[in-house]
Amino acid sequence: MSLAFARKIRVVTVLFVTSLFLVSALLGTSESSEQNVLRLSLEEAIELAIAESETVMQSGNDITKSGYRRSEAISAALPHVNADVGYNYYPKVQTVDMVMPGAGPISVELKDDFDMTTSVTLEQPIYTFGKIHNAIRAATIAREVSRFSKDAVEREALQVSLPLCLPGRALVQRRQREHQRVALRRERLGPEP
Repeated sequence: MSLAFARKIRVVTVLFVTSLFLVSALLGTSESSEQNVLRLSLEEAIELAIAESETVMQSGNDITKSGYRRSEAISAALPHVNADVGYNYYPKVQTVDMVMPGAGPISVELKDDFDMTTSVTLEQPIYTFGKIHNAIRAATIAREVSRFSKDAVEREALQVSLPLCLPGRALVQRRQREHQRVALRRERLGPEP
């Protein structure tokens, strides 16, 4: 099962359950339940369904991730600074004992009791054969695709939830008009072969 198909199933399920909840809340059967019912207009119900949709939230996260990938790709074109500092302490200084004729034995220290090293490196990519440019371009395209995907999920949510939110009479009238349009099209096109 593809990821897109699984998302569609999830969207349909979430919207169906949300729509059923909203319809049952709007069509409360007792006086006591009407006092605790949240009354929403159709637009508010649709906005609530989209705002609470897991798939829409996931699409929003995909947009954010692709934005971070684009920033990461842009940072590859900027200069990189590396700094290193090292400090070594030697508690026992190594010495060499030398015997000199006439002067006697002499101890010579090989090094100090500590070492300190520092370095700073600056790297600037000058020409990367399109590697950085293509990474930025790919990240930008991925972000746009994520935005289109989120818009498609929201449109699908509207298409699925709208018939569930319409009152029964309006839904029947809408279906009758669609049936009449199909019948007129068939009449214009003639009999099927």
